[in-house]
Amino acid sequence: MKAIERAAALAVGNASYGPEWVPLALPDAHRARGCIAALRNRWFLVQVFVEPSGYTRLSVNRTSLTGDARRWADGITWDELMVAKAAAGYAARWCVEAYPPDDAVIDIANIRHLFVLDEAPPWAWKTAQSTRSH
Repeated sequence: MKAIERAAALAVGNASYGPEWVPLALPDAHRARGCIAALRNRWFLVQVFVEPSGYTRLSVNRTSLTGDARRWADGITWDELMVAKAAAGYAARWCVEAYPPDDAVIDIANIRHLFVLDEAPPWAWKTAQSTRSH
């Protein structure tokens, strides 16, 4: 299937979803890679992975493609990440993104990765109302 045809098929599929988050059935291949849950709405896909080392990672991407139909559309805002994090069940948890050194960058898809922390990092900014660790 050509990129343009893939983009058109994806647009039709996206139109079948609304703003509500829908859990997805996971193929065995995804489970084998540590994916324990996935959900989507018209605009986003969130996959929850438990890595062999034990940490949890949320991978978030748009469900639309770039203009050349070769990559997921980019530009996920902080607010959109917070909504996706909450939809996946982690609203009360601290998460971080990692920005590696230039020689360790892997940029094959426009996917954002949030790493779920067990407790608030010591450097976290907190309000008086938000003192919980997780």
